[in-house]
Amino acid sequence: MLGTVQVLLVDDNDAYRSLLAAALREDLAIESFGDPEAALTWAASNRSAVDCVISDFQMPGLTGREFHEGLRAAGVNVPFVLVSGSNSGDIPPEATAEATAFVRKGTGAVDGVREAVHDATQAARTEQTLTALHGATEALMRAGDRDSVADATVETAEEVLGFPGTGVRFYDPDREALVAASVGGQSDDAIDDRPPFPIEGTHHGQAFRAGETITYDVPEADAKDPYDAAPFGRTMYVPLGDHGVVSFGKTGDEPFDPQDVQFAETLAGHAATALDRVERERALERERDRLEEVAGVVSHDLQSPLNVVSGAIALATEECTDDAVAEHLTTAEHATARMEALVDDRLTFTRWEGTVGPHEEIQLADGSADGTAQKAADQ
Repeated sequence: MLGTVQVLLVDDNDAYRSLLAAALREDLAIESFGDPEAALTWAASNRSAVDCVISDFQMPGLTGREFHEGLRAAGVNVPFVLVSGSNSGDIPPEATAEATAFVRKGTGAVDGVREAVHDATQAARTEQTLTALHGATEALMRAGDRDSVADATVETAEEVLGFPGTGVRFYDPDREALVAASVGGQSDDAIDDRPPFPIEGTHHGQAFRAGETITYDVPEADAKDPYDAAPFGRTMYVPLGDHGVVSFGKTGDEPFDPQDVQFAETLAGHAATALDRVERERALERERDRLEEVAGVVSHDLQSPLNVVSGAIALATEECTDDAVAEHLTTAEHATARMEALVDDRLTFTRWEGTVGPHEEIQLADGSADGTAQKAADQ
């Protein structure tokens, strides 16, 4: 999971700084300083540990604007929330213009700062999450089989999105059910103990059949829920194309927000693409195996009789004293050699065919495939 938002808080008023830090620590990680120069030194050495800065304007040594300029000179280019007991009109307009947000100290200031930090960091956190999700695509595309794709999907959901208890189930057409493939990133023998969920009458099946995401409010703990949702307050089910469904759990009372859904669907889309690739590769492997089998039959059924014929012709040639008959034997020898070459060529071509992927028609530069090809041939 991407870490908690890291905030650098700088205010020379010890009491106000402590009050603000205590209130913000409920959902933010705070590193606080009373001295802006000390804060600047720390930030320059810990650039990657700062997601947002909250700074007072009037401070000894450096003003809020000078502190902001020092941060940017040190390469700390993150959202900057300026706070002050003065009205914005009493602060140089350049200082507030360069800041991401300005919050005046007083009643409601804590909520105002928290909202400003959330708004300022949301876009950056969204970009980081999407970057991490797309990075996880590499692991999905390296997966060699369906279970490996399922494991990588679950691990990404837990580590990047922070959804505990994510599970992947694959569709089994013979049973008309969704069968567990991975829970918690482990597609081991314990998975076999989990019952299949029918595609009729279950939330998993509803998402799979409709081809769209659904969310579910988990009933109270004393209510019976047979679908692995009891530990969570909310669950979400996202289809994996025609391969199955991935389920996400969320603790607490907060529902999945639109961004949660966006991230879950992005991950599911990458997983479905990886599963499509695995399926294509399996089909190609089966085709290669079939062609190898055909090649083996051809080799046995044709090469063996040809070898017998060639050997018989060679013996007859050695014992033949009639020039006319010898001429016929030479002709037969050439014919069998030609037949052997044709069989070898066909075997080679059969094996080569097994490496060819799907054919695709393409449009050539001048808009006419025939015309372009003819021009190339005429040159």
